[in-house]
Amino acid sequence: MPSKEKTIDNFVVSPQNHNAYRTATQILGGDSWLSKQVFIFGSPSVGKTHLLHALAQETERSGKQYCLLSGARFGMVFGSACKTGKVGPLEREITSAYALFIDEIDKISPLAQATQKELAKMLDYFQDNGRPVIISSNFSLDDSHFPKVLDNLYSRLSGSNQVIIGPPDTDTLVRILDLSMRKSGEGLGVSLEGNVAASLVDLVNQQNGRASKKDPRVLFGLAASVFSYAAIEGETRITPNLVVEALRSTRGYEPQRTDAQGIIDQVCAATGVTPEQIYSRSRKFSGVRGVCAYVLRLKGGMTQKEVAESLYLKNHTSVGAACERVEEKIASGDAQTKDLLTRLGILN
Repeated sequence: MPSKEKTIDNFVVSPQNHNAYRTATQILGGDSWLSKQVFIFGSPSVGKTHLLHALAQETERSGKQYCLLSGARFGMVFGSACKTGKVGPLEREITSAYALFIDEIDKISPLAQATQKELAKMLDYFQDNGRPVIISSNFSLDDSHFPKVLDNLYSRLSGSNQVIIGPPDTDTLVRILDLSMRKSGEGLGVSLEGNVAASLVDLVNQQNGRASKKDPRVLFGLAASVFSYAAIEGETRITPNLVVEALRSTRGYEPQRTDAQGIIDQVCAATGVTPEQIYSRSRKFSGVRGVCAYVLRLKGGMTQKEVAESLYLKNHTSVGAACERVEEKIASGDAQTKDLLTRLGILN
């Protein structure tokens, strides 16, 4: 059975997976002149399994039957059928499907020659009857890590439409993480305010290889840490500022520090005020001062005390309050604040 969590609605189509997504959907839709067999390959965690599970559910939704198996599972099921003399019923069950999905075919045992022959037979049946077959693998057929298979199975796989899914870029990671975190937040009764996913990805990218910036599973684990931290602290809103605090506390992550004066000068250039006006205690410039504090916290990686010292504020607790006001403006959709933070590189 496909995972109900892996749907078309939460599959993020990107430049890295667009060709695989388009080819597979065209073939399933029956409007493609291409071979009815697709071989999708790419490194782990790029979304191959998600795509196959999502397409299987779409096949069922269209009123058609499907069969979804992993390479390892196919070997286990066929091996059990051989022992119990039920190969015939198994063949009839699989070939009754409109579409066949085989995930991670590279996990098939190179020693199980009978299994490979049976799989080649199945592929022939689907091909001869014009039925779609969508296959995924962690390796290309020419990769030395792809298992040694019988010539007849290799020839059938090599006749497929072969398309690669590459590692997601930063924008795609942000979109994937944003979808995941918002769904988790809904279930936990926690709201996300501001560009939380982008802040988390940016912070991970700064850690000098301590976490893979190309693996969504690493990001999901970090997001779980953020939600746990929010629950412990009794927070019902997750903001970019809370992401920094959570990963600093739970994982020891520290944002890369940027020269405070450089950030202040950037804010001044973007708002048309002077550093002296920001340092003043005039309420007229409290909004700009709050934005400056917010940027120093996120972009500068400073603690509240360090921000207070940089802005010549007496009490560092006022920094937290100022950052909260900025995040409230972001959440309310304040156009002026969002435009300013976008120009300062905080929001996309």
